[in-house]
Amino acid sequence: MARDDAGVPLLFLGSVERPSQGWLAIEVDVAARAQLPERFASAVVPAVAWCRVPPTERRLLIHNLAAHLLPGARVLVGRSVADEVGGHARACGLDIADLDHVRRDYDSGMRVWAVYRRTERVTIHDLVAEARAGLVRLSPTALAARLGSASDCLVLDTRTPADRRRFGAIAGSRSVPRTVLEWRCDPASGYAEVGIEGFDQLLVVVCNEGYSSSLSAMNLQRLGFVNATDLIGGVMAWRAAGLPLVIDEPVDDDLITTIGGCTAVADGCAR
Repeated sequence: MARDDAGVPLLFLGSVERPSQGWLAIEVDVAARAQLPERFASAVVPAVAWCRVPPTERRLLIHNLAAHLLPGARVLVGRSVADEVGGHARACGLDIADLDHVRRDYDSGMRVWAVYRRTERVTIHDLVAEARAGLVRLSPTALAARLGSASDCLVLDTRTPADRRRFGAIAGSRSVPRTVLEWRCDPASGYAEVGIEGFDQLLVVVCNEGYSSSLSAMNLQRLGFVNATDLIGGVMAWRAAGLPLVIDEPVDDDLITTIGGCTAVADGCAR
């Protein structure tokens, strides 16, 4: 893990000319969608790296950067791109702390940086990080291997039926919309019907991109399913890895279940 002068964990966007400093960096082409196991107390976004980010990816990159920051973490941004980054930063919960912070450059010399800070309050990013701390998450290739060798692995797909038809689904996965997941799984709910064999069965929750699935898996663990986990990157990562997907059949209106007055099928996209 990279560290800055104070020895705190550091995330650096782009490459560092002097790797002898011992810094790790995340490349621009993967930074917007990377799901790293670490969280960082400091991050650096050099202007040269920012300019390499496609305009359509810039908001997503700042959002993902914020998702990997600890409460109160600071983000140093190259001053020449601070005005553009600022709009994205504010939308992602990063507040400006100093527009003209002069410090040693991370490669050489001195440079002016804009400094942003992440809020100290608990955010959705903290909830996701807390959930993942108790999960042994599976990569797409690891899940594919388990499905090919273990009959006790059950994939629970919390996306909407519309997304399953649009993007495809992992063969053998059960469609359990996020709004009713806990009721469909807990035998004490009176609505359990997904075919779980026991509390020690390997349950892998999947969503579109692997965020809401982490929260879902944590809830299943709290219900007693000790081996519940989720898929890193969700179905989008499975698809990007070139793994097969099947197209779901249309949902029969007669099969839509109502639980506690709420329907189990709703339009929308669960991240």
